[in-house]
Amino acid sequence: MMSSSYSVSHTHPNLHQRSAFAKSRFIKSVGSIFILALLVAGLTLPVLAADSEKATTQSQKAKASSSEEYILSLDDIRDVGLSLLQIRHQAIFIYMEATRTQLPTNASCRIVEPSVIPVHHAGSREKYLPCRHDWLVFFIGSMEPVIRMMAHDVKDFQSGTYKLEIPHADKELFNKLWQEWEDGVAQLNKSLDKTYDLLNNDITDNQAIADQAVAIFNTTEKLEDIRLKAHYMVQASLKK
Repeated sequence: MMSSSYSVSHTHPNLHQRSAFAKSRFIKSVGSIFILALLVAGLTLPVLAADSEKATTQSQKAKASSSEEYILSLDDIRDVGLSLLQIRHQAIFIYMEATRTQLPTNASCRIVEPSVIPVHHAGSREKYLPCRHDWLVFFIGSMEPVIRMMAHDVKDFQSGTYKLEIPHADKELFNKLWQEWEDGVAQLNKSLDKTYDLLNNDITDNQAIADQAVAIFNTTEKLEDIRLKAHYMVQASLKK
């Protein structure tokens, strides 16, 4: 069973207010990473002050033995990709909103969604139009439930509630991929909070919001690379 000392828990002071606000005004996002099936209660052993180290070790072993194994499937990995795709699209929309400029009279009527951000010809920050606050709230609120669910799933693995497995896979490589995934999801959480903070400022900083959108986009790209590696790992295990 994989373990990590890294925590993805969140203690932002306005988190509950923000989540409630986003959920009350906007469509809830669907999808999560690594859909998990079974929950088995861990054993709680009494810890005596004179023998706390030994009791802690015994408790950890009992918890590991009671964790239900979940075999990662190609369907799970596909669903992860859908979640990342949704977050990536919202990041692009946030960036496009933050970098809007006044159009010249000869501008084309075509709207093209960029496949990569930043767009280097987006213009300078002095020429950006004021962000439309409600649209930013919509885009950020649309991605928030997905990111929070991803973080919650990671926390379940860290606690030992679930044990993720790929049969016949290289354990060292799999653990390395999982650690990279933990770090990426934690970074998404941090970038989401920073974007919320910027949104709640009295004066909206277009460039700062655009920068956070790029940070979220880049993190989803890294997580997508991890997802592809996991996909190939599962495919290889199915052939053995």
